[in-house]
Amino acid sequence: MSLQLFCQIVLGLTFAAAVAGKVRSRAAWRAFAGSVGDLGLVPAAAVRPLAVLTVAAESGVVAAMAVPGLARPGFLLALALLAALTGGIVAVLRAGRRADCHCFGGTPEAYGPLHVVRNLLLLTVAGLGAVSATPETLRLAEVLPTVLAAVPAAMVAVRFTEIFAVFDTPQPTSRS
Repeated sequence: MSLQLFCQIVLGLTFAAAVAGKVRSRAAWRAFAGSVGDLGLVPAAAVRPLAVLTVAAESGVVAAMAVPGLARPGFLLALALLAALTGGIVAVLRAGRRADCHCFGGTPEAYGPLHVVRNLLLLTVAGLGAVSATPETLRLAEVLPTVLAAVPAAMVAVRFTEIFAVFDTPQPTSRS
């Protein structure tokens, strides 16, 4: 199995899902751009440009993961982007503000600690990819097991909070 290819697939698919979720419709785009403003981290005039920059950077990661020879710059872009996104989530949580995640489109959910954990795991993947990135020649015998491991890992990253929600048991209410 190739660590570099594993990391490229996980990040490429995860960021592709993020881009697709944000631009799949005008309503999805408006919801995402609005959520950037709801974070309260930038002035109102910077919200739209920051939303565009975010999707452009995510698209850049996708492209770099797919183009031979661009893996290392792609991993570095992913590291920078994930660090910024994670820092934003942490800032919102520390300030006690409620803001909804529109990371992958779909149903919005309030940012929480699981979003930070997911991003830290993706930062780890990007870091491992960056240190393993070499102009390698893959053997066919490595590709299939790598794909079979990376695709489910990307699916878990995209649905991370939903997977953990299955295990979140409601607290019993006290009756007086």
